[in-house]
Amino acid sequence: MTARPELILRRLSNTFRNPTQSPNTSNSLDFYSTSEQVLLRRTAQPVSLDFMLIIPPGYHMEMRSHGWLSARGIIAVPKIIDSTYRTRVIMTLINTSDADYRLELNRPLVSGVIYQDMLPEIMIRTYYTDEGIDISD
Repeated sequence: MTARPELILRRLSNTFRNPTQSPNTSNSLDFYSTSEQVLLRRTAQPVSLDFMLIIPPGYHMEMRSHGWLSARGIIAVPKIIDSTYRTRVIMTLINTSDADYRLELNRPLVSGVIYQDMLPEIMIRTYYTDEGIDISD
């Protein structure tokens, strides 16, 4: 049996709440708002989630809108975080509605889905002339 990969989070504020695992899937986490903030109508605004993370090599996390927030016209610009990411997690939220929206503290904002990388190892061969390259059909 292989060990489960470890996701390491570093909290950057006292209002950071540990993510919760979604009940329907084992590889999805819900991340929460760490402050109250007004999202102005028809605008995009950065929102810090007040944490940093380390994802193990060979994995990445796709961050996207949380369902209940999307239903209110708030969309998160998707983000992919891989094992080289080493900074504060900031999401861009877009309020597509005609009214301002107040984000409340500790409400689910985004979902992060963890995937194992499936890229095969590839070999790159670089030619500095066209000798040795046959591009005919």
